Amino acid sequence: MHQDPIISWPNPSLNDGLPSLQTGRLVLFEGDVNVNEWILSSIVANEVRHRRAVHWIDGGTRFDPGRFAPLIRVGRIETEESMQRLYICRGFTAHQLSEQIYSVCYNLEEGFVQTIDSRLLVISDMPIMYGDSQIRTEEGCSMLRRALLHLRRFAVEQGYLVLISHRFSRQNPFSRALKQQLHALIDEHFLCCLKRRTGRMNITWSKAFRSIGWNPNEGTQTRLDAFNQHQSVSRGILEEPLDTWCSSHPKAERIADIDRNAIGT
Repeated sequence: MHQDPIISWPNPSLNDGLPSLQTGRLVLFEGDVNVNEWILSSIVANEVRHRRAVHWIDGGTRFDPGRFAPLIRVGRIETEESMQRLYICRGFTAHQLSEQIYSVCYNLEEGFVQTIDSRLLVISDMPIMYGDSQIRTEEGCSMLRRALLHLRRFAVEQGYLVLISHRFSRQNPFSRALKQQLHALIDEHFLCCLKRRTGRMNITWSKAFRSIGWNPNEGTQTRLDAFNQHQSVSRGILEEPLDTWCSSHPKAERIADIDRNAIGT
């Protein structure tokens, strides 16, 4: 069903300098939440634009269609048709997130989810959910371990690439025990950061300590809020504003208005 095991990075610089993203593996993006979101959203947008289905479990309740849709429009692909290939669910607690992980994997294994070609499962902000202060560290470690082992088996047996993101949070520091558990069960680990002054993103491959920086404005898959007025007018990235916003994100409407005004639409 998914014959090609290689999934492209969203920027040419990353394709040249980092190991390829392959199905059958668990890959962790850890660090700045903005870089994590850009990488995950761009990879997913590329998949749905190529008529593949993607399953996304939103652990951090941050996914907003108003920010994701422009990544699809960059490729001049019908937005509504592409969005229909993206299946999203949200976990608001660690226990709920675990149940959703088991449920999604089970449904895909048993063929209950009738989708077209699919090879990608994304779980954003997964680890931090198990570090919730309302959960004892021992219980959080046990839940995280079970979920990761389940995902590893699923990835290998079903030929999926599982992308996991973890954002650094001063408000919710991650315990050493949870971090050790996390790093012990993943296949690839990338550290992400954002250079605030220049707007350049940086990713470091932990195994080889190879670091690559890039400007998201230079790629064809770019976040909506990365464009300035001159770029949007000269390149014609967006020919018209998005008319409908069906997001459950509490600030989606306000963010959308700011983005539309920023690009002069």
